[in-house]
Amino acid sequence: MEITTHPQITEWLEECRKETTKKIYEYGITKFFTWYADYLKKKNQPSHQPIETVCV
Repeated sequence: MEITTHPQITEWLEECRKETTKKIYEYGITKFFTWYADYLKKKNQPSHQPIETVCV
């Protein structure tokens, strides 16, 4: 599942007033979670953790 299709993220992105803002946020979110997934692999951490618990 692509991270930006998660229901909570989609709902949050819908609040953006301009399409360009939405695209910039999508890009940033995707970059962060790509980095985070790589970080988990390097540190041998479990990667099956639900997204809701990642940045609490």
